Amino acid sequence: MNQKYIFAKRVYCARQAIMVSLIGMMMALYALAPWGTPHIALQKRFLLSSSTHEFSSKPTIKQINSHHKSDLETFLKRRLFSNDTHRKEADIIEIARMYPTRFSPDLEHLTNISSRKETFVNNLLPSILAHNEKVQAEREYLLMLKRIKDAGKKLNHKQTQWLSRLALKYNLRRITIAELLKRVDVIPPSLALGQAVVETGWGGSLAAQRFNSPFGMMKNPRHVFSYNSLQESVSHYIHNLNTHDAYAPMRSIRAHLRTAGEHLCPLKLAEGLTRYSELGKTYTSRVKNIIKSFRLQQYDKARLSSFYQQS
Repeated sequence: MNQKYIFAKRVYCARQAIMVSLIGMMMALYALAPWGTPHIALQKRFLLSSSTHEFSSKPTIKQINSHHKSDLETFLKRRLFSNDTHRKEADIIEIARMYPTRFSPDLEHLTNISSRKETFVNNLLPSILAHNEKVQAEREYLLMLKRIKDAGKKLNHKQTQWLSRLALKYNLRRITIAELLKRVDVIPPSLALGQAVVETGWGGSLAAQRFNSPFGMMKNPRHVFSYNSLQESVSHYIHNLNTHDAYAPMRSIRAHLRTAGEHLCPLKLAEGLTRYSELGKTYTSRVKNIIKSFRLQQYDKARLSSFYQQS
């Protein structure tokens, strides 16, 4: 018994020594960490994928395959956001982190405008919010780099490389943070929804149903772009507004609103999209009327939840 006791005691003491050693090492590492440098802590929040150079700070959004009828019916039965009449206009609308890959085929047959609007928004809004999240993460990191430079400090090698990749992504030959901030910014969901309504008639058009193309973007004079999913089309649409020379007026209006500390008003931004259609101002007037008539600005308060619930 004594030998067993002595052996057990030695094992216990050895474990205690190892634990003390590990705690000492952790405390030493903590003391050496550069917690006093805010931008280093911020950097750790924004991890870049080496293949896509996109931020991965948000949970993955769940896809609902619209080709599988049971999946789509389950998705459409879920209310992504509340239509509570007592909800205040300033309230944040939190919706499920999930989206369908295609528009519902029921859209072209729905005659009740309220049902059609709800289905259309349910189908498209999550993809808009998901891409805006990625753009906003890029913008926050870009603003952090601006603060470093404004403080008279130099960017490190990784930060400089990231900046070069971002400039390339947003079609800038000359890297300036000021110009990048004009491009790396979100599009209000109400503006995207308004344009999609005008282009597709609430999602019932052939382009929307067959080609996942709700924004009327043309591959050539006779054919619209075709996409594998709605999120792919949203990504192309937002990137196009943020990079194409034709939409520089919209970006200037947006930058001015940012400088003035105002919210991104979709009605003002629409004024900069006269070259989006051959109809010019007639087109932008239609978009603004849709936004106002159907109260689409309420969806600018929408946010994806931090997780998705299982069906």
